[in-house]
Amino acid sequence: VGKVLEFAGEAVHVDQRGGIARYGPATLGLKRHPSEVRLGFLGSGQSVASANAWFERAAAGIEGEQPLRVRRGQPTKRLSDFPGFMPDRGFFSKIVVADHLTRTITQHEIGALKKQKDRAARFGSAVELISDHLRLLKQQDDRPDLVVLALPDELLDLVDTVTYRDPKLGLVYRDFRRALKAEVM
Repeated sequence: VGKVLEFAGEAVHVDQRGGIARYGPATLGLKRHPSEVRLGFLGSGQSVASANAWFERAAAGIEGEQPLRVRRGQPTKRLSDFPGFMPDRGFFSKIVVADHLTRTITQHEIGALKKQKDRAARFGSAVELISDHLRLLKQQDDRPDLVVLALPDELLDLVDTVTYRDPKLGLVYRDFRRALKAEVM
């Protein structure tokens, strides 16, 4: 038996999707429950468009995986349905996307990273680039509630991991996703 999770009206369920579908999020009905969530994006034009399209589809709900087998005459599902993110179901909020909540990583910025031959310096520059874009989003008067990092493969391929020797620290291994998390949290 999994952990018991709490949902709206103090209802409990062991499955997060099932609990959201049946009861709604724990904040539903409270003053602090958001009527909308402003979603920001950071990535290339193409990666942002792709991520935005995925969120639009997911907001309407996603059917769980197809039945793997039949038990007692009923098909079973490995994953339950995702109820969506709409004002009338699922999370009972609306996702809001606006151009001013998006920052675009340009080909010029990726090109500047490519020109850096030292992998450790390139890695540091890439972390700084993403951090700077996120800081600009955070400093806006109308800022997003959350930001989706829709980073292009071209950028990730340049800086996924790096290993180098530091005179003070010795051998250093850095992972880009972990470095971003440490930088922005």
